[in-house]
Amino acid sequence: MKRSGEIRWGELRLGLLIFVSMAIFLWASIQGGSSLFKKEYTLHSRFSNVQGVVAGAPIWFQGVEVGTVKELDFVPVGDTSGVAVTFKVDQKVFPLIRRNSRVRIQALNVFGEKFIEVTPGTRESPHVANNDTLASERPFDMAEIMERGNKIVDQLSATMTDLQFVMAKVRRGEGSLGKLAGSDELYVSLDRTVRSAETLTLHLDRSQVEMRRNLVSLTSSLDSLLKRIDRGEGTFGKMAKDPALYDNLASASARMDSTLARVERGEGNLGQLSKDEKLYKSLEGSLTRLDQLLADIQKNPKKYFSFSVF
Repeated sequence: MKRSGEIRWGELRLGLLIFVSMAIFLWASIQGGSSLFKKEYTLHSRFSNVQGVVAGAPIWFQGVEVGTVKELDFVPVGDTSGVAVTFKVDQKVFPLIRRNSRVRIQALNVFGEKFIEVTPGTRESPHVANNDTLASERPFDMAEIMERGNKIVDQLSATMTDLQFVMAKVRRGEGSLGKLAGSDELYVSLDRTVRSAETLTLHLDRSQVEMRRNLVSLTSSLDSLLKRIDRGEGTFGKMAKDPALYDNLASASARMDSTLARVERGEGNLGQLSKDEKLYKSLEGSLTRLDQLLADIQKNPKKYFSFSVF
């Protein structure tokens, strides 16, 4: 009988252990998977629309799951309402969250599951405290996106209708595009233009070749002339090499300067002619009388010359 009582006590202990384990599991499920042995911090945020986020949804920080959504509550926001989201994060990531961190809703997979992401913020901003409220970013509204997509589709449809109408007119040869599409005048004009451009290019190439030849010839001639001058050949060569020619030119120039100076001072015949007005007038009068005499001789040669054969 004693042995039977011990078995009953063992069964009782086993039942208690199973009951406690189930209670812990149930409590953890209600708390969204929180650990009993891990310290967590509570943060809040507000959204106008949570896009299907539910309690127990994961919280991500820099791509790592660091907590869970604990509670969703409706709160008044002006004339409408919003959703207050309460979530918990692990102790190890809590010091990395700043007051200017942002909370945003992201899609977890193609099946529509959502998660909440917390951005790191900047180092200049202070650390958050337990139960602080972080600013949120407006999530993408799929209904709004679909509505915009429908508008774009409608616009594309209208554009395609207009394009089909224009193409029909083009096929009928109506309008400028229709005439261009149905006539070969544009092709002929373009072909003529291309041929003219090719001819012009050919002439330019020939002109460049001829110009290059002329430049080469001129360069060769100049080079030959410079070599002859350097060797002292020809007039320029002698001028470059023979100092006597330079001395003669300098002497002639000096004599010319002296003569001009004497003329300016009124010395000599040329000087008197340039300075004495009486002599100039006398010469001018003599020339005038000589002209008159020659003119009279031409008119009356018999007056001055007589010819007799016998």
